[in-house]
Amino acid sequence: ADYGLFYIDALTYQPMCGAGTLSVAKVLVETGMVKRTEPETVIKLETPSGIVTVYVEIKIGDVQRISFDNVPAFLYSKDLEIKVPGAGNISVDVGLGGNFFTIVDIDSIKMDLTKDKMDELRKLSKIILASANEKIKVQHPANKSINYMDQLLFVQNRPNEKG
Repeated sequence: ADYGLFYIDALTYQPMCGAGTLSVAKVLVETGMVKRTEPETVIKLETPSGIVTVYVEIKIGDVQRISFDNVPAFLYSKDLEIKVPGAGNISVDVGLGGNFFTIVDIDSIKMDLTKDKMDELRKLSKIILASANEKIKVQHPANKSINYMDQLLFVQNRPNEKG
């Protein structure tokens, strides 16, 4: 790897962060810590989740676009039932893409995924994530310290007529 990095947000250490990875790559190129190579500068970053390859598109010396190949991502577990205070029993899936994600179909909590529900969904997401971490044991295949779910995704498998 060219550089190593780890991620910390306001609450905890993060095993992976896409936005952070893109930002670090831009800083490395813009400050000259990594030599600009046109049309593309390739940077290998060692993260807690594994090696991430970042591609920085350069045109006339300027950064145009940044993308990266993440660590392998896959469905870790499917259709796991957990009891959530205030929501009852719900089914969740768990995905791994550097971080463990608890994935909740919005229909399972009988809510709409709309702007007017955002505050309620934020509060409920913390409760669901805590319940999932209590009931479901996860383990990153390569890094034993990554053994918790730190992200929650609400998904909706139906058209939203309300926009």
